[in-house]
Amino acid sequence: MKRELFYSILKYRQGLVLGESLNAGILFFDPVSNQFTFKCGDLKRISRAYPEISVNFLNQFISTLTHNINRLSDTSFFQFDGDNLESFIRKELFYSDAAGLSFESVERVPISEIGDFQKTINYLKQIFLVGPNEFNQERKKRNEDYILAVVSNILKSKDPRIFDKIKRDETIVTPLIQITFDFFWQGKEVHLAKALAFDLENDLLIQNKALQIYGALEQLNRTYFKTSEAAKLDLLVSIPTNKEHFPEFDKALKIIESTNAPLNISLEKDWNRYTDEIVSNAEVLTHN
Repeated sequence: MKRELFYSILKYRQGLVLGESLNAGILFFDPVSNQFTFKCGDLKRISRAYPEISVNFLNQFISTLTHNINRLSDTSFFQFDGDNLESFIRKELFYSDAAGLSFESVERVPISEIGDFQKTINYLKQIFLVGPNEFNQERKKRNEDYILAVVSNILKSKDPRIFDKIKRDETIVTPLIQITFDFFWQGKEVHLAKALAFDLENDLLIQNKALQIYGALEQLNRTYFKTSEAAKLDLLVSIPTNKEHFPEFDKALKIIESTNAPLNISLEKDWNRYTDEIVSNAEVLTHN
């Protein structure tokens, strides 16, 4: 029987005007065991970002949430219904706009096998949470390998056999350049997908990387795409962790988007939609 995992991210927002938020934890729900599990992130990270907020203050609300979860250890207390899970969380577990803490909408992930349940929880923790003393590791991992790991895991969670329809490391050779794409898949059109990380140390590196990929795309447009008009380029892009680099990152996107190549850029917020497109449209490759 196919299982599902439900989760909701607990966010801290300093104010609605700024629109900024940090992940404080993740609440998981297993409809089979009828149990909630909460995993807390690094609350000190929030206090470092907003010095006026103390860790003890945040811990008081986390303790309330944990107490309410423990109170529901009797599985007969709550009969699962996907339509009322969000309402139940707000009414029975945690409601705290005043503290700046609030749960996002509930998401669901299909679990193909019972053994994948804990693996999926660990994966979501890795993606959404920063544990104590892990901030530097998070910055270092937001490279191309990070992008491919995230997208691959999302794909596998949606369709465990999806890579039967995806070829990895497809190399395109032109008279002037050779470029390798991370994913090759085909639906109504041929798609060449490449991870592109901009979580770099300074603005000059961001600019140079944008110019480099722009030059490669222009070469492809003048050669490869003249004979492959049905092909599309999909760039999976990570943004800088340091907000000081956001202006240069915006310029980098404009540089890349100025190419005439048939291009689609997917930022991290778009990866879920992009993987839905692959799962829905990818055809089995005749050779892989």
